[in-house]
Amino acid sequence: MDDDADDADAGADDVDPLDAFMATLETTAARATTAKAAARRMDADDDADDAFARCGMMIGARARAVGARGRARAVDAAVDAAVDGCDAVDADGWETDGRGAPRDACGTVDHASMTYDAYVRATYVVPKELAELTVEAVEARREALDVRVDGETRAPVERFGQGGALDVHAIRALKRLGYETPTGIQAQCIPVICGGRDALGLATTGSGKTLAFLLPAYAQISRQRPLRKKEGPMALVLAPTRELATQIANEANAFNRAGVPARCCAIFGGASKHEQLKRLRAGAEIVVATPGRLIDVLHVKNSIDLRRVTYLALDEADRMLDMGFERAVLSICRAVRPDAQRVMFSATMPRNVRWLVNEVLADDFVTISHGQVGTANDDVRQLVHVFEDEVRRAFWFFERVGDFVNEGQTLVFVSQKSAVDELVKDLREMRGVRAVGLHGDMDQAERQSAMKAFKGEQAHVLVATDVAARGLHVQSIKTVVNLHPARDISTHVHRIGRTGRAGATDGVAYTLLTPLDCSPRFASQLERGLEDSGQQVPLDLKALARGSYNKRPRSDDHGEPLTHRHGKVGGRGVGFVGARAPTSAPHGGGRGARPIPRENFTAVPPPPSSETNFRSKQHAEALAQARARAESIAAQLVQPPPPPSIEESSSAASAAIAAARAIAARLTAAHPPTAEER
Repeated sequence: MDDDADDADAGADDVDPLDAFMATLETTAARATTAKAAARRMDADDDADDAFARCGMMIGARARAVGARGRARAVDAAVDAAVDGCDAVDADGWETDGRGAPRDACGTVDHASMTYDAYVRATYVVPKELAELTVEAVEARREALDVRVDGETRAPVERFGQGGALDVHAIRALKRLGYETPTGIQAQCIPVICGGRDALGLATTGSGKTLAFLLPAYAQISRQRPLRKKEGPMALVLAPTRELATQIANEANAFNRAGVPARCCAIFGGASKHEQLKRLRAGAEIVVATPGRLIDVLHVKNSIDLRRVTYLALDEADRMLDMGFERAVLSICRAVRPDAQRVMFSATMPRNVRWLVNEVLADDFVTISHGQVGTANDDVRQLVHVFEDEVRRAFWFFERVGDFVNEGQTLVFVSQKSAVDELVKDLREMRGVRAVGLHGDMDQAERQSAMKAFKGEQAHVLVATDVAARGLHVQSIKTVVNLHPARDISTHVHRIGRTGRAGATDGVAYTLLTPLDCSPRFASQLERGLEDSGQQVPLDLKALARGSYNKRPRSDDHGEPLTHRHGKVGGRGVGFVGARAPTSAPHGGGRGARPIPRENFTAVPPPPSSETNFRSKQHAEALAQARARAESIAAQLVQPPPPPSIEESSSAASAAIAAARAIAARLTAAHPPTAEER
């Protein structure tokens, strides 16, 4: 024990005084650093408290300043928060709203626990004059209307009021708005849809599809009890784009102003959610909506529901699938009461949409086709031109845009949003044309302003991307120019369907192509569409479809070789010096019809001979000048040699003289001079 104590004392005595002093300094510095950090944290907390107080004062002042407008924005923010305020996901990995409903889908509805009002689904009674028709007579009427029906035997109606489906308000509104007789698709849809059947309507653009599904909606609405406060719509129409939704809503509102007691509200992105919610809560018998915005609105607290919907229509269903709305569309359809009537309409119906038809429509649905489905309206004259490059295509367009405007309103389609702004600027500054643009990056106010100017003819040219390919209905459009080709043939059909609407036959659609932006597949589909519509197919389009455009020789409208053209390939093109102006050709455009070959025509030219040597005056003059030049060179070389001071080989001079004389002799032998030249 004593030994251990002695060792401990010895260890304590061994501590160096300098080490002990340095340890004291380190402890003091650490304490000072800790104190400063605590002080900084206190200062930071004070600054945060002060900043929070200042922000609160600023927010309060701002809220008092904006008044009612601020409250509207607050409602919009609440709607956004209700939809976007949670990052939860469901079992499938889809984002939800915190209550288990995916953000791109409606909440699950337990229809078994719901109580729905009874409604009258079949509002049409076959009149005696149509019931007595034989099967052959019904088919004859359908053939006259260019209508084909699968799954229904009822004959098309001859007038809107036939069969008693429409009430007196709808009949009077039709007369006030100038509708006299139904179109083919309308004549067959009224007895089928108003008869209570689910239907798939396939019709060309401009054939009256909108009225074909609105009139049956009015027939149902007129036989139901009025809406109570905050009740949802009786008819719901889904559309893929805000332009199409606006167009449908405008037509429905026109009937409302003409006396039909059915209010319509359009729900789409880009507009104020506050105003849309306000109109919905006020009551609207018909709602036209894009799927995404409708789901946003349905997720908002105290919003409307779909309990009263008895009629569901899907317009341009193929486009909704292309835009990725399949889950949204299916969820909306499943949220509607199971016994609601459902109809689908489109100008095209690709195979990949058939599964949606099977999911939405009843098993015994009726298919109604009008015109050649998937092709353009036969009333539109189509002209296709193929150019070597973008420069020639642009020159062709700018040279003719004035003529297009003189004919009526002109719609120009381009492929990119930036091209819209650039082309509008060029048309205004270079050609003095009053033009407006329309593309997806524009907000709703800018879109509505552009459409108002174009429809009111304050602007004569509308330059747009494919957002205007569907749902745009302007009766005064006489010319459609596809400055850039569409991404697929379906969009192309909808593009050129913006003219020749409602029976007009003076619409013209130009499609301008280059080898760089037109694939052989698209060219082949376009060729087939022209043939199905009875339009002429230009040879350059056929060459593009077969991949031989760069290999075939070029010729002008009269079949003569184009020796003055620049480049290796191209159609009629633009910017060719001395080229004749294009003549008016029948449907198909291009370079017009080729002349019929002569009887002795052969693909292999005969060898040159005196009988087939048809030289022009310019050719003869050029040969004479070349011959004179060669003889002049030979004469100069024959002159005496230069002074001896300049060394030159006599053999080289002799060779040069001989070569010049040989050239002159060959020119004379190949093309002997005429009597005038001698």
